[in-house]
Formats: sequence, structure tokens, C-alpha cells
Amino acid sequence: MNKMRLKYESKRDMQESSKDFANRIFSGIKDLSPNAKKILDVGMGQGNLVKKLRNSGLNAFGIDLRELGQDNLIVADAKNLPFKSEVFDVVVECYLIADVQDFQKHTDYDVHKIIDETKRVLKKGGLFITVPSISYSEKVFREKIGDNGWGFYRK
Repeated sequence: MNKMRLKYESKRDMQESSKDFANRIFSGIKDLSPNAKKILDVGMGQGNLVKKLRNSGLNAFGIDLRELGQDNLIVADAKNLPFKSEVFDVVVECYLIADVQDFQKHTDYDVHKIIDETKRVLKKGGLFITVPSISYSEKVFREKIGDNGWGFYRK
């Protein structure tokens, strides 16, 4: 796959400038899935969360289309994750769905595909944590996950 450089400051980039961002997501993972060992960060941005997870001894992976000098980056498209089915205990997406629609101008179909891929790579009992942006309608997410799923979904 060709490496891409998307020229925008994503909503995640804006949040990651706060040192507290990775700590809050990390705490959420530990609270909601304390036995998680293998974690995927979809749209990893600057990679702060992946670094924090790895430093705590977890097996963490991050994908993104953008090269921002991240360590341990896997360049991949969230609509076609390069992983086998049911391999992750937790999958996190922070503002990716909003960025895909707002900046990349993808359709609802593309967002559905991202969510389908996320569900595919989750183990049975795995947890999908999403940090949504208020600028993105909850409609598409609710169609794919259900009314009780906004914020997290357990497979």
C-alpha cells in the first residue's frame, strides 16, 4: 500500500495535544476490559495511546493512513484492516469516524465498512470503544451497533 499524507489537523490531533487524552482512554480500557491483552487503535493519530498501552505491558497496535512520525505505525485503511478475524480484546477509535466524514468526505457506506471491520477483528466478548465527535451524527453508528452502543460495544 502506498503511504499517504492527508493534510488536515484531525479532531484526534487536537485532543492528543492534551497529555491527559491517552490517560483517559487508557483508564477507560482498564475499567471496561481489565483483562485485555491485545488492543488495536484505529486511526492512531500521533500514537500516544499505543505508546502508553505498550509501556504498560499490553500488546498494542495502531493503524493510520497518515504518517506523523509515529512509532509502531501500520499504514492501513480502516475499511480493510490487515488482521485476521477475532484477534483483539479491545479496539479503540477516537474521532476517526468523524474525521472520515468531515475531512475525507466518505459516505455512510464507508463508515459502515469501518464499523464492520472493527467488529470483525474483535474477539467474542471483545470491546469496541469509540470516542465520538459531537459534529458527527450518531445515526450511522446506531444503525450498525444499536441504540445502547454509543460509546462502547461488547461483541
